[in-house]
Amino acid sequence: GQGKIGIANGIMGLYPNDGEVIFKGEKLDNKDPMTPLKKGLFFVSEDRKGVGLLLDESINDNIAYAAMQIQNRFFKKNFLGLNVIDKDKIKDNSDVYIKKLEIRCVSGNQRAGELSGGNQQKVVISKWLSTEAEIFILDEPTKGVDVGAKAEIYRILEELVSQGKSILMVSSELPEIIGMSDRVIIMNEGKKQKELSYTEFTEERILNYAIGGNK
Repeated sequence: GQGKIGIANGIMGLYPNDGEVIFKGEKLDNKDPMTPLKKGLFFVSEDRKGVGLLLDESINDNIAYAAMQIQNRFFKKNFLGLNVIDKDKIKDNSDVYIKKLEIRCVSGNQRAGELSGGNQQKVVISKWLSTEAEIFILDEPTKGVDVGAKAEIYRILEELVSQGKSILMVSSELPEIIGMSDRVIIMNEGKKQKELSYTEFTEERILNYAIGGNK
């Protein structure tokens, strides 16, 4: 209830807001959620079953879905100007991420709803990786997954950072925040309370600022 997820939704234009988003020196029209998407800002919701995945669809189609939504490279035009889905391209792309993220499944044709929570989360992340995003806004990325899956998700996030990607992670787990973050912005009652670098934060300091402290 501190407003941190409200900011993430506001950046993506999912909540009405009066703020500004500046990306690479350009002010984005974040009243339309498609604008941040097309610029390379992507949001991974904690509600993977309700928002992140199409549970009755295949892993292949789930991974390709976001890229198709923004008319990315999976589409080709026929002579009538209608969009034709290239199924082979979708499968080849899915195979890359199934292997890279070690998604445990029978095949890419398996329904996403049949996977474990950790593997479902990997499919969600794969969906956004397929778009070649530059900034990932992740809402509680390891919520509801087991310890092994958490470690694998952390590895994926660290790899993204090493590739020059940026991650804004919303989390309520202090060990996760401290273990993964270069900077922490602490919210209190809808406002930024404090920003700390990785050399400054401890669990005690973060909790203190989260409840309205100023030291």
